Amino acid sequence: MKYYNNIYNKVAKVTLMLAVALTSASCVDTVILPDDKIVDDDYWKNKEDVANVVTNAYKTLLGAENMRNLIAWGSFRSDELTYSPAVTATNKIRESLVELYSHQPTSENSFTSWAALYSCINYCNIVLEKAPAVMEIDPNYTEGYYMADRSQMLALRAMCYFYLIRTFRDVPMTTEAYMSDSQEMNIPQSAPGVILDQCINDLLEAEPTAISSTAYRDWRDKGYFTKNAVWALLADMYLWRASVKHDISDYQNCVAYCDKIITAMDDAYFGRDKEESIYHLYEATRYYTETYGINGQNSRESIFELQFNSSNSNEGLCQMYYKWQNNSSTSGFVKAAPIYCTAGATNPYIPSAGTVKDYRYYENAYGVGGTDDSYHVRKFVAEGGNATQEAATRTEGRTYANYNQNWIIYRLTDIMLMKAEALVQIGGQDDPTLTPATNYNLKKAFEIVQIINTRASGEEVMKYDVNKDKNALEMDQLVLEERARELCFEGKRWYDLLRYNYRHVKGDPQYYSTMAERGNGGPANDEDMKVLATRKYTSAAPMMARLLIEANLYMPINKNELAVNNNLVQNPAYQ
Repeated sequence: MKYYNNIYNKVAKVTLMLAVALTSASCVDTVILPDDKIVDDDYWKNKEDVANVVTNAYKTLLGAENMRNLIAWGSFRSDELTYSPAVTATNKIRESLVELYSHQPTSENSFTSWAALYSCINYCNIVLEKAPAVMEIDPNYTEGYYMADRSQMLALRAMCYFYLIRTFRDVPMTTEAYMSDSQEMNIPQSAPGVILDQCINDLLEAEPTAISSTAYRDWRDKGYFTKNAVWALLADMYLWRASVKHDISDYQNCVAYCDKIITAMDDAYFGRDKEESIYHLYEATRYYTETYGINGQNSRESIFELQFNSSNSNEGLCQMYYKWQNNSSTSGFVKAAPIYCTAGATNPYIPSAGTVKDYRYYENAYGVGGTDDSYHVRKFVAEGGNATQEAATRTEGRTYANYNQNWIIYRLTDIMLMKAEALVQIGGQDDPTLTPATNYNLKKAFEIVQIINTRASGEEVMKYDVNKDKNALEMDQLVLEERARELCFEGKRWYDLLRYNYRHVKGDPQYYSTMAERGNGGPANDEDMKVLATRKYTSAAPMMARLLIEANLYMPINKNELAVNNNLVQNPAYQ
């Protein structure tokens, strides 16, 4: 697979530019084809041509708009973030954030654009359609190369659809490549359950020929959709489907794929490390620098990261968390909510003997422990850890340009906590009063939380040791709390809350029907979930009222998409 060498770091030879209205699943307004016409049969002559389009599929996700979306969809909508008052009030992105903050986004909101994900999907579909014929033309493009490319494209496409159904619920799905502006692809939305099932089937098909996660021993092991990444996405999808359907077999599948990753990563580091744990987690003083620091990208705990470098600056991440407009900006578009920066019984970080003994408390945000309305996000911004556990002021060591900071999609502790979440549901399936002391699955789940929390505190004994006596329902909350501490600001929290909601919602979400087909906005949301989602507000009651039913949990369809595809039906919460 030598043709992959350095290709991701190069500027792709070809570009497919899609207009605002373009998706692979709607009637298309305009398509601007590149000079060398990658959509033409004449282009597809050798393995390098295929490699260029495979690279472009990944690169569609690196744009500033998509990165802002991933943060807004997964973190800002939750209890983690608020908008920065330092940004010009008339700025379009700020206005869109204010709408999201009030849980009243309109169909014109900047964060309703799904163009980048559908552009990536279309690249994947083009490769899947065009690459097989190249094997007949170029003898160097063997079946092995093709199957590796095919596996990546199936997985990357599945990941895009997974983001779409968790953000918009009912979306159009197509496996057909968009090749010409004369094609009619006025496709209606599909139910999320139907799309999820298809994506799981695609991943199961991709799994046998996925690239080994130690094939290169360099950034590509984390930057390509390798076997570990396929397993991570499968575990995530099974956990989501299990939460919706309350299906014990899907929880078991989630655990099985988490174990595959844990075993594979243990095998990969065996002999290179003298640490005894099978997880090979960095110690507390190295964790931040190795995982998020400017020299710590693609660490041994990483599974899949979007790759950025001097040629592909992570402008969107910089804008959201660091400098919103240019190098003179004193803030990003968003800041950390006070509950993640002030310790307390109802906040993620709980003091022990008057002190928060958790490195993450000091390393995730700047200046914690005060009484401010918001705090600068430190994660992905600071170049190194904060080993002294002292509240630090915001540093200005990095510049707006060349913000080559990777974005983590999956890492090991995320997988460990997915497993813990699934184990809790398995353990409490028959008797929710069981505790870790009396149930094997709950005990294993608690041990996972204990390992991660102990690493973060730098101490030998977990300070939440009394929680060993919690029952299954309380253990569910304990895992959710640890995910909040470990994964905050990484685009995970809102989706964690949605899973929690589906597990506890009383009505039937009819996940295999669209909202239009079922004729309503879905069942009432769980009260505990609404409390968690709105606890960043001074006055939470009005915000809880805006999260009344399932439809409120999802974004509206952008008005431009509705204009070009008359088969799309707006989310009833925004009609």
